[in-house]
Amino acid sequence: MGFEEGRALGSALDAERQNPSGSRGVGSPPAPLAPEGAASRFSPAPSPALAAAALAATPWLLCLAALGLIDALLGPALAWPRSPGLLAARTLWSVATSLALGVGLAAPVALAAYLLARVGAPLAVRVLAYGAGGTALAHEVLARTMARQADAAFDGAGATPLFVLFLVLVGFAPVAAHLLGALVARRPRLRVAAVLVGVATMGAHHGFFRDDYVEIHATVGVCAGLLVGGALAPAALGRLAAHPVGARAFTLAVALLALLAGMGPTPNAVRKELFRSPGAIGAWALAMTRWEVPGLPPPAAPARGARFFRAPAEGDEPIPPTAPRLGGRESPVVVFLTIDAVRADVLLDRSRDASWPALARLRDESAHFTQARSPGSQTAVSLTSAFSGRTFSELRWAKYSQGETRFEYAAEDPAPRLASLLDAAGVDTSKIVGVNFLANEFGVAPGFATERKVSKGRRHANARAVEGPLTAWLQGAGDGPSFFFAHFTEPHAPYDRGAVREGPKKERYFSEIAALDAVIARLRAVLDGPELRGRSYLLLSADHGEAFGEHGTWEHTKTLYDELLRVPLLVAGPGVVPRTIDEPVTLLDVGPTVLDLFGEPTPASWVGQSLVPLLRGDDTPLERPILAEGRLRRAHVAPDGIKVIVDLRRKVVEAYDLASDPLELDDLWDRDRARAAPAAAAMEAFFEAREVRAPGYRHVYKP
Repeated sequence: MGFEEGRALGSALDAERQNPSGSRGVGSPPAPLAPEGAASRFSPAPSPALAAAALAATPWLLCLAALGLIDALLGPALAWPRSPGLLAARTLWSVATSLALGVGLAAPVALAAYLLARVGAPLAVRVLAYGAGGTALAHEVLARTMARQADAAFDGAGATPLFVLFLVLVGFAPVAAHLLGALVARRPRLRVAAVLVGVATMGAHHGFFRDDYVEIHATVGVCAGLLVGGALAPAALGRLAAHPVGARAFTLAVALLALLAGMGPTPNAVRKELFRSPGAIGAWALAMTRWEVPGLPPPAAPARGARFFRAPAEGDEPIPPTAPRLGGRESPVVVFLTIDAVRADVLLDRSRDASWPALARLRDESAHFTQARSPGSQTAVSLTSAFSGRTFSELRWAKYSQGETRFEYAAEDPAPRLASLLDAAGVDTSKIVGVNFLANEFGVAPGFATERKVSKGRRHANARAVEGPLTAWLQGAGDGPSFFFAHFTEPHAPYDRGAVREGPKKERYFSEIAALDAVIARLRAVLDGPELRGRSYLLLSADHGEAFGEHGTWEHTKTLYDELLRVPLLVAGPGVVPRTIDEPVTLLDVGPTVLDLFGEPTPASWVGQSLVPLLRGDDTPLERPILAEGRLRRAHVAPDGIKVIVDLRRKVVEAYDLASDPLELDDLWDRDRARAAPAAAAMEAFFEAREVRAPGYRHVYKP
């Protein structure tokens, strides 16, 4: 019965298509509105324009309702909430936020369909208008992703027309799904097949790209949902028309749920649960349009290290170097090595020392900082900060280069960089480029007087390719001061350069670190050789850590939890006291430390502080904040061990007591906000004072 009644509404649209002016000739029969015997249920009969609006908008409501229901079922299965109350709230808001998005999208679709039907626009015009609206929506949601694909294709040639083509194709994809669903709606077997395919796709996409790819999930989910919605819309409309009282109650319930999610407050705890699922499309839409970060306290700079919480001024005096100079040498050779994706616990866990004996020996013969953190969870962010002495938000980022290498970099930012300062002071500076964006021009580690590129395209060079020229440079170092930098990409995913190339990811990861260990041993032999012994310093760290399922993520970039931020930091050389140091430090401290080793002052605008006093054996507490950023997230580790993470994209806040909860599993923010508030207020004060603000500049999301 429902299908036949749905056809009654559709027949009004069919009649309107056949006679778009809305007039009938003399003697023409009235357009059919319902099958014989059912006409009494549709009095007064809907106009063709209203029928067009209903048939256009209903698939969107069904689409988002289905996405919300599937997310409500599958979301907890992927990341089960910790209490029944939170599960119930998550389920409610999953459906409600999806319905809010459905209403928000269905309303303009219905209005456009109604107006086009009233003026008698041909079907082709309606489809084109529908696709134009989809393209505009695709531009709003997918512009960054589509621009990246256009830049990468054909090495950047024709990027603009490709960008437009990609947007049009993606913009018309929902239209195609909607029309395909409508075409099979009157064929029961095809209708069932379309519904099964759409529902399966809406469920399956929860299992892929589970981290930070809302654009992919929105596109796949909406297209699959519209296939289902287009196939079921006539029957759904028929059911509602057959039961007007129930239809009004159902409509009111949908409206109230949509209003609850769209206009009412969504608790921070519920938001976090929603975003643990990749299918929370309604929550993403609200986070990007209406939500604000909840409950942040007013900015308040702490008394400790107050100078770091104000904007730098041109008249600020640089920080003088530590006296006397560490080791007493006037012409040191300083080597800064970073290893990609090495977690701090790799060297903290002594049970694996036999796998990497050179690294274990270096750890025991160095000042070993056990609480070192990276200022970001991706290479370009962390190393740009390390070499500039500034956090991500203190620098200007913009698209740079072309083709596959075109990404956001701080290439045009005028902030002074470490190598340039050393070069101006008469220090020879040399760098091996094993990753394309580490070349001077990209602004990640710029200013080196000499650089040797050993990478090809976007393929990272292996350790032996980096080792060869670096060893030759070290063996040929003269009597003057020298600074060398190199970055090793073992053990970067896919972990295929070690002896173990099959099996669990973490074992392959460990195998790559073990393979790199021999390279470290040979480099140490050069530094300890007769030419450099007594004047060489080795600083070894990582750009970020690596996740292996912690907090539902793998590899790096996606979060600011400590599995990605905590890194090893080892310093060895003359005057350095080998010991374990638990003082929290940051890679932002590396620049001031290197300048200090050369007897050079640190710019007052830099956030880091020299570690030389600690290297000497003094237990001098440091005052600068420990901060990290990435993908529009910010994190601050306060001196009392409270860590706050603010997600400016999702509009959620988290807080952890690292002393009692080092794995960051027990979120304090919603149950003990007063305890976490000082760390959040200090972070707000820092960025309020120091982040870049300029007309036309907008902080970027760096993927």
